[in-house]
Amino acid sequence: GLMVFAQFRSTTIAAVACVLIVYWFWQGRKEYMMLKRINKIHQRLQSEGEDNEDYDSALFQKWESFSITKPTLAFAWISFIVKIIIFAVIPFSYFCYSRNVFGAMTY
Repeated sequence: GLMVFAQFRSTTIAAVACVLIVYWFWQGRKEYMMLKRINKIHQRLQSEGEDNEDYDSALFQKWESFSITKPTLAFAWISFIVKIIIFAVIPFSYFCYSRNVFGAMTY
């Protein structure tokens, strides 16, 4: 939507869409491989027939250490600034550039 609003060429929009689709498939494949490995570990532990809690807790701790992320303060500020530029400055400047005074005042 933003690229159409900014009047990018259709080839640029198609290229960005293709890159995003490839990225989503790549992330999905990584997620699938991780779940596949975890499933194999669970099957192996169940086939051993031992009620050893060390394996399960170690697996849980490893999973937990990779799933918790804390963004840094610099990342939070950069994200905030980029969002302000994309959602406030660019549309406002477009209204000013097109001399749409009422659109700029209501925005």
